[in-house]
Amino acid sequence: AALKRYLSEERFRIQLHDLLADEALAASATLEVTFAEYKNVAPAKESAGDLLKHLEAKSEKLVHLFAHGAYFSTAQNTKPFADAFAILAGKAVHVDGYTVWANLRRYPCLLLIYAVGISALASGNCQVLKELASAQIYVRHDDHKSAPAPVRFNNHKVLDYENGRSLLIGKERRHTAFSDYLFDIIRPPLEKLAPDPSRYERLFDDFEYLWALLVVDAELQQGKTNPWPPYGAFAWRRRRDGDWLRTQLNAALQKKNSDLALLKCGLFGGEFERLRAAIAAADPILDRISMELH
Repeated sequence: AALKRYLSEERFRIQLHDLLADEALAASATLEVTFAEYKNVAPAKESAGDLLKHLEAKSEKLVHLFAHGAYFSTAQNTKPFADAFAILAGKAVHVDGYTVWANLRRYPCLLLIYAVGISALASGNCQVLKELASAQIYVRHDDHKSAPAPVRFNNHKVLDYENGRSLLIGKERRHTAFSDYLFDIIRPPLEKLAPDPSRYERLFDDFEYLWALLVVDAELQQGKTNPWPPYGAFAWRRRRDGDWLRTQLNAALQKKNSDLALLKCGLFGGEFERLRAAIAAADPILDRISMELH
């Protein structure tokens, strides 16, 4: 209720900033305590499951705020979301111990990104998503450089294919274990924004495909010649319906139609050619993965 009130008028911009910053600081403080407790605990199904639940509980209020904020925000009130995200992203740093736990320090930020991305596609409002996608994030144990959020936070960077299958209970035989897990976890914060289950599934797949393109775009901008798209459940669902984002984007490419909401809000730098290059680099790999999974 406070969030919606603060979003309704420009005069509440300070209150909006403080609300989000306070929640981000509270979440980051409790996350430090949680990771300290798991520092010497070996990764296993039980310990990984407990840690994930702890991280989800500590981030829950912030995830709800970001989901609804992405839905109702305007271009004038997106910066507080970027500032709050930066507070949490600052906790994605290297710590001694198990690599799995170090990577899971990124999990709360990934939850925020999924909530914002799915909400953005549900509402057609990409302002907050653009803020997060363009944020420069420094993670000390990657390459000691800042990089856009899609490079730092994607499902493969948080919990990779093998660890997803081995650590997530009930997902041992799933092609995309962590993506399938996220599908269930991120549903409650979005239930009022995308209540229809079939639409939620399409929005989830749309977002994972879009974020994969943003990862590829960011890596192309860094000069990488063979960027890898972090695929999700859409790779085995092999969506063919005309409403799916990939279908829409490819149709726009064929018509050379640059009048796309994703570009107007500033994703892919607002440049049609960057979107085209990302799709050209990602789609052949995703098609091959889809065939292999089937």
